[in-house]
Amino acid sequence: MNNRSTAYDFSRFEPHSVPQKPGNERNNPPKPVLVPKKKKSVQEAREESRAVAVKTLRVLSATIAVMLFVGTYIFGTLKLDEINHDIAQVQSQIKVADSENTRLKMQLNSMASLDKVEDYAINKLGMVKQESYQVEYIDLALDDKVVLANGTTPSEDGENTGILDKLLSYFR
Repeated sequence: MNNRSTAYDFSRFEPHSVPQKPGNERNNPPKPVLVPKKKKSVQEAREESRAVAVKTLRVLSATIAVMLFVGTYIFGTLKLDEINHDIAQVQSQIKVADSENTRLKMQLNSMASLDKVEDYAINKLGMVKQESYQVEYIDLALDDKVVLANGTTPSEDGENTGILDKLLSYFR
């Protein structure tokens, strides 16, 4: 195959075998050696046990703190759920009360319509409609006048003669 193109050279993907040397460490790994434990003194044993106790105490206190936080969160979520449930119940009661209020208003409007009131007045009470000659108009603006705090009128003072003086006496 003299006309080989590198674009189609599939031999690059074939597995290659690497010759192994007889003294290769992969073939013969060294055997582990047991190291004897060093004897600890009483002081070192106490310090180590104290360090373990402190570490255990830290882990325990962190665990308790996390558990308290999670417990508080769950308790708050439960309380919030209870409150939302109560709110939903009250809102449904409000809707029922609103519909009852609307029904009662409609019933009141049907009972107190103008036709029914007029019929009741004529038939039960013996009333009659008013005639135009029975209407009498009253003019209430005839004797309007300004009286000051001292019991006098502005024309009695003699001072308030101009329009500006009348306006100023109004605001005093």
